[in-house]
Amino acid sequence: MIDLDQGWRTERLDLEPLTADHAAELAPVLDDAALHEFIGGAPLPAPALAQHYAHLAARRSLDGEQLWGNWVMRVRETGLAVGTMHRPRPARAGSTDRHRYDEVGLPCNSTIGGPAPDST
Repeated sequence: MIDLDQGWRTERLDLEPLTADHAAELAPVLDDAALHEFIGGAPLPAPALAQHYAHLAARRSLDGEQLWGNWVMRVRETGLAVGTMHRPRPARAGSTDRHRYDEVGLPCNSTIGGPAPDST
């Protein structure tokens, strides 16, 4: 099982738990109209992104039905943040988990950083 409060490493990426403090660094990375054509919405300025990340950093939906894993993807070789990853899962044991993981800002595949850790 994935520990939502911990990061992990792949061959090329370090993933660290997302906090509001990451907003200033990530706002320019995510300020790309082409990206938002794919994921929806619009780029947010750093203060609005910080508010959003503060909400996500709770790692739980407001109704308590989902636990959230939210990480910053950082290229180990350069130390640069290149996007975020979100992995929701049901808070109750035995609930159906329909989501594997979603990324924002960088497609995740074996040529970039490898698969996410086993979530079973």
